[in-house]
Amino acid sequence: MEHLTFALSLCGQTSILAKHLEEVLPGIYPRTERWYSLALCYFAASHNEAALNLLRKSLNKNESPNDIMALLLAAKICSSSYLLSSEGVEYAKRAVKDAESSDGHLKSVALHVLGSCLSKKSKVASSDHQRSLLQTEALKSLNEAISLDRHNPELIFDMGIEYAEQRNMHAALKCAKEFIDATGGSVSKGWRLLSLVLSAQQRYSEAEVVTDAALDETAKWEQGPLLRIRAKLKVAQSLPMEAVEAYRTLLALVQAQRKAYGSAKNGTEVCLLKY
Repeated sequence: MEHLTFALSLCGQTSILAKHLEEVLPGIYPRTERWYSLALCYFAASHNEAALNLLRKSLNKNESPNDIMALLLAAKICSSSYLLSSEGVEYAKRAVKDAESSDGHLKSVALHVLGSCLSKKSKVASSDHQRSLLQTEALKSLNEAISLDRHNPELIFDMGIEYAEQRNMHAALKCAKEFIDATGGSVSKGWRLLSLVLSAQQRYSEAEVVTDAALDETAKWEQGPLLRIRAKLKVAQSLPMEAVEAYRTLLALVQAQRKAYGSAKNGTEVCLLKY
């Protein structure tokens, strides 16, 4: 079963792995261990609701309420939804508490997820005061996390996003540059963040240089969001015809993707179209 788990995980067939885990006779695995393994499979297959329901069972007070890995996974799932953000905050806080006695890495991960959940929760706050408090807590959690794991690129990127959303563009710019340095410029979302921060500062020509450089370093199917940025920069500079040309290039890219993968929308096409 361990070899099968490794093989199916390696080739991304986690739905098939989940089916095999469900067929294992009771008693072979502790049920909380099996629930967690199934939750991992469903999460990897983007079945977040099924994964979270299993984790809720596992984290019940009569089962394993202090399982830090289950708490972290549950909080991670909740951090992707505005409606589940409050639930995610509770899981993350429990994970932070349980991680106090463990190594710094787990505590950093718990604080990172807590910051993400607080940030998501702030988007649906009922008042400006509450939103401000949640944003402050989110930044505090992310800063604590980064003090424990200073060179984590994803943590640096999320810090940059949070600073940008709170209109602290100087700090966001610093984080964007640090992320690009940490990843060697190989991850396109770092270039997008840098370009967006520069454009928010009305440094359009610099943002355009960054976007063009990123396009040169980005694989064809991942260029969609960058082309959207280029078009918006052209509009901001009162160059509508050049913006139209950027959108025309984006349309050609989407049409080429459809021809290669079929007319039905899939993850790649959504990636091209979203911003």
